[in-house]
Amino acid sequence: MKPKFRVWGNIGKEFIDYCDVRMELTTGRIYAGDMNYPGAMIDITDGVVLMQSTGLKDKNGVEIYEGDIVIAWSQGVKGTFEIKRRIDGLWLLYPAWKDGQFWYLTPTEDGRETVEVIGNIYENPELMEMAE
Repeated sequence: MKPKFRVWGNIGKEFIDYCDVRMELTTGRIYAGDMNYPGAMIDITDGVVLMQSTGLKDKNGVEIYEGDIVIAWSQGVKGTFEIKRRIDGLWLLYPAWKDGQFWYLTPTEDGRETVEVIGNIYENPELMEMAE
């Protein structure tokens, strides 16, 4: 599966979905190709945040990306978390991970989806403030 990305533009304050991300080794510049305009690459090195899809969907079929804010349920307890990626590639529900708790982003053993995307840290930072 090819990784899927989206970009948060700090100037336009909006998300753009991308399918292709490349780095020019000689300059260190990063370019992304818009999913709606194949072959059109834009420079995303400055002023944007690149976020990778987890490859998973929430209980409503919404794709889950790094930077999303989710509500998750575990053993009857509900929590609000930000999706983050560790350097080794593991997707985490933060701040549960830093507190030594293990909440799951994947469905339960019986196949129930336990995660719902409610926003993201760029458009809805107040969701995480309320959770703390």
